[in-house]
Amino acid sequence: IGHGICLGLAVLGINPDDCGLESTLDSDIEVLASNKDMAYQCLHQMAESSIGIEVSPTCNITLGGARSEQVLRKYVKEFLDTGVDVFVGTDDPGFLGTSLDQEAAILKGVDKG
Repeated sequence: IGHGICLGLAVLGINPDDCGLESTLDSDIEVLASNKDMAYQCLHQMAESSIGIEVSPTCNITLGGARSEQVLRKYVKEFLDTGVDVFVGTDDPGFLGTSLDQEAAILKGVDKG
């Protein structure tokens, strides 16, 4: 499962393997779709505990954490809608050829619902 959900599970003291979830780089939105109750519980706990998520859009898409910009925007919206703060960053801008402005532009238009 994605790093954000792993962190949420850790906050609750839950080992992902104990829930039958494999710790892989699958996108968080897939976890939300297949395990909504548990995932939302984790996300709400993260929000209540002021634990935010950092996303680096180009890196997330390049490494397969999200399959597309659309998928990335969808899971960022899920985080925002549950009250989890989202921070935009850029991983290795020299290698990925991106900037913080370009990363932010990928998420432009994603608002809390």
